[in-house]
Amino acid sequence: GNRKMIDLETIDIYQEFMKISSRSESVANKCLQHIKSCYSLAMDLGLLKYNPASSIKKNASQDRIRYFTPEQTIRFKKALFSLGEDHKFATALIYGLYLTGARLGELRDAKWTDLKGNQIIRSEHKTKKATGKDRIIYLSPEAMDLVNRMPRENEYIFNCKYVKTAWNKIRKLADLQEFHLHDLRHNFCTQAVNNGIDLIRVGKLVGHKSVETMEKYAHIIDQTSEQDIKQIGNLLS
Repeated sequence: GNRKMIDLETIDIYQEFMKISSRSESVANKCLQHIKSCYSLAMDLGLLKYNPASSIKKNASQDRIRYFTPEQTIRFKKALFSLGEDHKFATALIYGLYLTGARLGELRDAKWTDLKGNQIIRSEHKTKKATGKDRIIYLSPEAMDLVNRMPRENEYIFNCKYVKTAWNKIRKLADLQEFHLHDLRHNFCTQAVNNGIDLIRVGKLVGHKSVETMEKYAHIIDQTSEQDIKQIGNLLS
């Protein structure tokens, strides 16, 4: 509300955190993260002496599958391609997210002037402040074909700002209600790792600067682990 940060105690933040948690634990976790960051910045600037939110623990994350099985991939593509002209730009953007592992904002806001050969190079992006580097979205032949089929009648490659309606239709048609749009990024990373591309290389493809950040995307399937242990066993024996 309109209360000053300096006047808040731990109990005040905790009560609000629990209130939000009753509606959505994940939203409450994000709110808590932002509050902690605000207090940390205030301390760094010498405006406050302690962080009353520091001792509050976030809600335990609920494990859920965030990548497609082969059967789900088939259903996803079938639903995506079935929407047709009514959602042609939205489905193109969603397919682009699936093929590149890019964040929604990175691809949605990409302009034709950002396209350099088979790369989309964004000078303005979410992690620019942390990395100091341009974000390079690497385009596979399939992704490049998708981009080349987009009409150049707008400064933006995909000419689409809203994909929620199309995404919800795809989820319903494909029986993928538990999946979020951002899970296309998780799926990209997981499939890459499970097909032999290491975390550092996958991290470069999706614009992550640390292996620690990448680990949350790397859901190694049992079959891959079995193949890995056999390969290592052969090397050591």
